[in-house]
Amino acid sequence: MNSMRRRQPASTRRAFTLLEVMVAGIITVMVLGSISMTLSQLGRSKAIAKERLDTFLRADTALNTLRRDVVSIIRADDLFYTRLLLYDDIVGSDAGDLDRDELLVFNTRLRPVRNIDNFNGEGQEYETQFRIEEDDAGAALWQRRDTMPDEYPAGGGMITPAVDGIVAMRIEVYDGNQWFEEWDSDIRGLPNAVLIEVTASGYRDPEDMFTAPFATLRTVVAIDRVLPPRDIFDAEEQQRIDEERDAHEAAGDDDPAGGDSPGTGGPGGDAGQDGSAGGGSTGGSSGGGSSGGGSSPGGGIFDDASGGPN
Repeated sequence: MNSMRRRQPASTRRAFTLLEVMVAGIITVMVLGSISMTLSQLGRSKAIAKERLDTFLRADTALNTLRRDVVSIIRADDLFYTRLLLYDDIVGSDAGDLDRDELLVFNTRLRPVRNIDNFNGEGQEYETQFRIEEDDAGAALWQRRDTMPDEYPAGGGMITPAVDGIVAMRIEVYDGNQWFEEWDSDIRGLPNAVLIEVTASGYRDPEDMFTAPFATLRTVVAIDRVLPPRDIFDAEEQQRIDEERDAHEAAGDDDPAGGDSPGTGGPGGDAGQDGSAGGGSTGGSSGGGSSGGGSSPGGGIFDDASGGPN
């Protein structure tokens, strides 16, 4: 019976070799490494994109703030009631020289500076000043707003940070012929246009302020033309009056009364050849006479000058 029993075949399954296990492990590590690098790059790209977005948002907010206050500047021909004062300044930094201009304007604004629930002490005209300052938290665009223009425009009011991350601000004004880096409306009146350029940094840590991405935005604000300043207008008007008076005086010296050309006797007679032709014996010397000319009948108001009647 034992010989008749079938012999069971041996199992043909075999285990992975050491080489196959090593190759599979290497492939797995490469795939996982590629996935990890891709995810890391995506994270860095997202952080950089967010920094750049924050940078442009900061620059756009600062630009709109400046533009809104410049476009609402008070227009008046009396320079006491309007002001645009521009200072030019440059500071050094790790990113090179940066413009740090300063602007002061008298403008209108409907939103009050202080809480007016308990008092109504504000009007619609304000002193507004902008400058860039740095502190431990980084650079920022600061705004000073006083509730009423006065004879001390460089101080007073409330100072607040308008936009964080602003590292540079360049402003120029246009008078119709050229651009100026400094301007005082008390001397030159209001300009035709104002160029505003702001540079923002997308830093989150103040130590990265000059290494983070930068964004620069620029705009030009047109200022509606008004009458020339009153003092300038009065000076020009007085100059025009003086020139007209001088012209009349010069014309009177060139053509004096009485004339020098012969044959232009007065209405009392023809060019005087004798006394009767020039308006009688009393008017001969002035109405005609040897000079042969006169400007009034019978001598007129120039009798005393010509010797009067005999």
